[in-house]
Amino acid sequence: MVAKQTTKRKTLSNNKSQPRDNVLSHASFICSVFLFSVTLSMLFFMRYGYLFHGSNSHDKTDEIANCPTITSRMVIGDCDFAGTVTSRFNLQNTVNNWINSIGGSKGVIIYDLKTNEIVGGSNPDQKFATASLYKLFVVYAGYLKVQSGEWGRDDIVGGTGRTILDSLDLAIRESNSECAESLWNMIGRDALDETVHDHFGLANVEVGSFMATPREIMTIMKLFYGHAGITDEDLVGKIKDSFLNQPPTIYNWRQGFPSGFSDSVDVYNKVGWDFNGRSWNIYNDASILDFKSINRHFIVVVMTNGVDFKEITRLGNEIETEINT
Repeated sequence: MVAKQTTKRKTLSNNKSQPRDNVLSHASFICSVFLFSVTLSMLFFMRYGYLFHGSNSHDKTDEIANCPTITSRMVIGDCDFAGTVTSRFNLQNTVNNWINSIGGSKGVIIYDLKTNEIVGGSNPDQKFATASLYKLFVVYAGYLKVQSGEWGRDDIVGGTGRTILDSLDLAIRESNSECAESLWNMIGRDALDETVHDHFGLANVEVGSFMATPREIMTIMKLFYGHAGITDEDLVGKIKDSFLNQPPTIYNWRQGFPSGFSDSVDVYNKVGWDFNGRSWNIYNDASILDFKSINRHFIVVVMTNGVDFKEITRLGNEIETEINT
């Protein structure tokens, strides 16, 4: 018994650091549990893409049926992408019901600028005639030249008698073709295509072909929304105003999407059409929607052939109804 007690004392005396080792082992275990919890949280966040933040009547299903999502994510300037996302919208059924209720050729894409995802669509990658939507490419390239100082905003554009800034404004506000064509000539046809390919990321767009997909038009509208490369506040204000305030001239520029929404939604809009006197061969509408009451923004692009603008107005109304449900 004495020998055993002596051995025990000797063992204890040779392990004076044992209490410290126990503390370190305990701390290591706690750290391991913490890291495991963080890892699980990150995996959960990457899977679901948003944080649950209380109850919200606008929560929708995550999966968007039959509509591909954009794989390349774009930096959206000073948009509202940052912050906690508390709701996601699924507008696919709204799109499907609209598509199935009318004839003609239709392409639709709806993009949520909060969650950076497509929330509804049909034929988003089908080529359609752009009509006046080609002016979006011309105008954005023109604003970049003003921002860089290559163009003076008060310089006169060709034989229009208008300044560069006024021409850029009217090409959107009134879809003025003389202004757009003159600006395009100043940029150069090949030079514009190069800008569209290399700087806008639209390798398959040839502006002079007057053909594009709803997804490609959505991409240029994202550039306008984020005004990437355009930092001058006066230019940004001019861009916003030309898309939002469009008084009727010989045409009613607000008869499509803008007419389908209530006053609680601001619609920043560009149309392109071809009317043969009896029906619409082409009616295209590209809009940025600002749902002010919930601080959410969407891009909606509709490109059609053989569809009346009243049907596009109806789609706008149905989108607002679904989002506010």
